[in-house]
Amino acid sequence: MIFSSQKIKRQIYLLTAAFLLWSCSSHYFITKKDFDQTQISAVQNDDSVANKMVLPYHDSIQGQMAEIIAYTRVALKKEQPEGTLGNCVCDIFMQHYTSLHPDLCIVNNGGLRIGQIAEGVITKGKIFELMPFDNSMLLLYVPGKQLKQLFEKIAQKNGWPVSDGVSLQIQKGKLISAYLQGNEINESKTYKLIVSDYLANGGDECSMLKGLPREDLKELFRDALISQLLISKSKNVKIATSISGRIVEVRP
Repeated sequence: MIFSSQKIKRQIYLLTAAFLLWSCSSHYFITKKDFDQTQISAVQNDDSVANKMVLPYHDSIQGQMAEIIAYTRVALKKEQPEGTLGNCVCDIFMQHYTSLHPDLCIVNNGGLRIGQIAEGVITKGKIFELMPFDNSMLLLYVPGKQLKQLFEKIAQKNGWPVSDGVSLQIQKGKLISAYLQGNEINESKTYKLIVSDYLANGGDECSMLKGLPREDLKELFRDALISQLLISKSKNVKIATSISGRIVEVRP
């Protein structure tokens, strides 16, 4: 028996319609499971179009990160209670903001994300490794009482980076003595502190700094460091930071 194409199409249409009407009032049951297995490989084919789009940006960023912005005569190390890396960073910030006449600068150990910068060239990329976070710089007005509390916290943490002129003696997490530029801390005086917004907002257990008067210096932590390093490079100044007894662990 031979069916015309028109008749076949009509029968298919009727069967389809009947099935749809039946399915609206019926329950579905799983009668068969089909699955495909896809192997995920670590080796992927290059997407040449995507690579061409990304390449100019990749090369530009690579070039920027490779820029030499300073030279150091010594390896700069992150250590406690005092290290050359922390000393260097704090002193650079004091130089950068010298027009504000700050009394001191403090950085928490956690704010420095690498343990060492090798002797020789310092690239912009290395500073991004050192300070990957977008923390801002502030000038904080700290009463002497809160400054002593901050020094007590630094002693408890076994030492943080501080600028030149700070002299702390600590013993087993306790503050024994604290001097700034050779003078004891005056609780009735207000000191100008260069610090990150993270610490100023109470981060790393620095609740004594929360709510204190401040000036937003409108500059990121690492940008300020990079800017000052470039100035030093232009003057052919090479870093030669040393341990200077800013924080000393005294024996019982």
